[in-house]
Amino acid sequence: MATKLIDLKGKRFGKLKVLQQAKNRGIRVYWLVACDCGSDPYEIESYGLRNDCRQCPECSRLGVIKDLKRKQFGEWTVIRQTERPQGSKHRGAFWLAQCSCGSNPRVMRADYFTNKGSATDCGCVYIEGRQDIIGQIFGRLTVKRWLGHRRYLCKCSCDNGHCEVEKQHLVSGMTQSCGCLQVALLLQRKTGSRGFAGLTGIDHPNWNGGSSFFPHPPEFNKLLK
Repeated sequence: MATKLIDLKGKRFGKLKVLQQAKNRGIRVYWLVACDCGSDPYEIESYGLRNDCRQCPECSRLGVIKDLKRKQFGEWTVIRQTERPQGSKHRGAFWLAQCSCGSNPRVMRADYFTNKGSATDCGCVYIEGRQDIIGQIFGRLTVKRWLGHRRYLCKCSCDNGHCEVEKQHLVSGMTQSCGCLQVALLLQRKTGSRGFAGLTGIDHPNWNGGSSFFPHPPEFNKLLK
């Protein structure tokens, strides 16, 4: 005696909704289902619905993908995972990402970040020319190399070491040293001195408004007390 077919049309199984019965394959009964994620409907056997299948293959895969939130890839910073854009046939994960240039966030595929050779910015770096300031001097800072994310490695003339500075801070004059000039100005305010060797920033060829020395850390610590 044949088993009576149980009509599953309109029923829900987790995120899956049964649309209609599909063409049977031998003795196996198949149903056309749609997932709440909006992916294309697909056919699944009754056995899968009655057991543990509660979402489409795409949702299952997205549940175990690598979390890219807050990670940086070149100039891009990933904000959060987002839904697949309407009309896209790509079945992978999508992420909302922001370029360091401040342009509007973009919805991007996960493999855009993970594939070798993918672009690392929205095009802004090419437009502005990231190599144009390497070797230039801004105050006490000499630009050595580009670090990515609009930042450059700079060497300070005070021999205190290297520092990372954004390009806009260099070209605008906002940052002129590794911090030694701010220390010098603080010393002047505290002591009324013109600094070691009697030199102020007005006399310094690479700086306008700061001092041309870097006090030792113990002296600086005393000034802060």
